[in-house]
Amino acid sequence: MTTQHTPGPWTYSLQAGKDTKHFICANQGKKRLALLDPEDRLMTDEIAADARLIAAAPDLLDALAEIANLLATHPDVEIGNSKIHYAMHKARNAIAIATSL
Repeated sequence: MTTQHTPGPWTYSLQAGKDTKHFICANQGKKRLALLDPEDRLMTDEIAADARLIAAAPDLLDALAEIANLLATHPDVEIGNSKIHYAMHKARNAIAIATSL
């Protein structure tokens, strides 16, 4: 799969202190991709969960592409109402959303 995003792995980094900040980083922490800085300090757990999900995005996208390709070879994929057919199209739609400009 050709990617136009910063290659993974991405990591989640927490800068704790008075003003806690949550970073998404690449290149072993050398490149900061995003800062998630909650206005409401009570949302720190939710922001941390969001940051971990974002950090996993490149790996999730690669895994989903592999799964979609495997589903495309399944014999039931040609049956328009099969679970395999539906799952493959759902995966391909998610990939399209993540990779479209």
